[in-house]
Amino acid sequence: MSFGGLSGGITAQEGPAEGPLTTDVQPGDAGVENNFTFAFNASEISDERSVLDIRINFSEVSGVDASAIAEDDVTIEGEDTGTPSVDATAEAAPGVLVVTSSDTFTLDNEGGVLTVNVSGVEVSNEGTFDSEVEFLDDEEGDVIAFGTDQYEIGEGSQDPAAFDVQITDTNSPVTAGEPVTVDAEIQNTGDVSATQTIDLTVDGLGSDDVTVSLDGGQSTTETLSVETAEGDAGTYTATVASVDASVSTTVEVQAGATEGPLTTEVSPGETGVENTFTFAFNASEISDERSVLDIRIDFDEASGVDAAAIPEDDVTIEGESTGTPGVDATAEAASGVLVVTSSDTFTLDNEDGLVTVTISGVEVGADGSFASEVEFLDDEEGDVIAFGTDGYTIDEGESGDGPPPVVGDDPPQDLNGDGLYRDIDGTGEFTIGDIQLFFQNRNSAVVQSNAAAFNFDSEATVEVTISDVQALFLDSLDNE
Repeated sequence: MSFGGLSGGITAQEGPAEGPLTTDVQPGDAGVENNFTFAFNASEISDERSVLDIRINFSEVSGVDASAIAEDDVTIEGEDTGTPSVDATAEAAPGVLVVTSSDTFTLDNEGGVLTVNVSGVEVSNEGTFDSEVEFLDDEEGDVIAFGTDQYEIGEGSQDPAAFDVQITDTNSPVTAGEPVTVDAEIQNTGDVSATQTIDLTVDGLGSDDVTVSLDGGQSTTETLSVETAEGDAGTYTATVASVDASVSTTVEVQAGATEGPLTTEVSPGETGVENTFTFAFNASEISDERSVLDIRIDFDEASGVDAAAIPEDDVTIEGESTGTPGVDATAEAASGVLVVTSSDTFTLDNEDGLVTVTISGVEVGADGSFASEVEFLDDEEGDVIAFGTDGYTIDEGESGDGPPPVVGDDPPQDLNGDGLYRDIDGTGEFTIGDIQLFFQNRNSAVVQSNAAAFNFDSEATVEVTISDVQALFLDSLDNE
């Protein structure tokens, strides 16, 4: 069988030409940035060839991360090449960098040396490694020339970057619905600058991260946070980690304030007399047993209750699992609000436990329907952990003769039977002191709730204003 007729149509192509390659690396140490110079002598190739790509193999075992090399770190120099701009991209193969010129350039076979400089290359391992440079043509991407060499990397005098992490603070415990925050100190214990991602993971809740760049020996503090939601109450492990280290701590998420049934009873429920209030709170709705130190009781400012006048001897606390702790009763700045502080913490029992606060000797300044609220505060941060709301009604006292005391223990007096109570302090005399007391207390709940008794300006709209104070002053002049 003869193929002689086809032989004239086939042209044999030469394989890639191998040329001398010299690899120089400075300073040649592991764990620091090195500058590589690959010098290829093209005198061995058969003719001038157009090149677009250069493939540089640093050797996988060297630990060079070619993907971290930026195009600004690469330059190409040589006869007839000019100084083309390049794109530097890592191949899938570890330790291999592909340098692509923005224009094709020429490998010159007349003694021309082409040099590729790659700066800022960190070599992880020490030892002797193979290097190879391949030149690919601008048409098919075939290797048209190559060179091989070796280079050495020493142990180096600088320690590689290593990010140590420590947790310096947290906001634990937090209430469900509030974020868990963790303060972490990060220190680069090495000598070389580096950038790492610092991660916070709270098992079962979520994660957060921050990117940190540090020079050798430098440190910084970062705050990371993870959101919580209602129902997340529990104890969790929070872990802060860098590439090199991790540290963990325990954080607690507490249940938020739980609303429970509150029953408010008041006897006899009248103005102008001492009443006994009973606030019964059913703790069955709370998530678990909680330790309580303070109870805040709001009688409603409009009721005219003077919480500051309630002594601690008039307050008792009773309930399952609570015992009968002694108490301190102090008024808050807010009108009508009393804070009851136990001498010892006690327990809100969620197994149908009732906590009852009884307060005797409470004088209510106004009749009508009022709101009541009881809040239980924990024994650590003073947060509200449970609360209940209700209401109560106060009737006008049987005497019906006039308003209750504005100040002190004596009620105002109607001295001439005209239905107006000019004797504000109840001493039996109308003096300049009554005018001063009326001016000071004209906006109090007792006065405003009994406006008809203090309607000195005879306005149709029964509301105590500064005009009533002025009218009372004029009355005093007429009585002189």
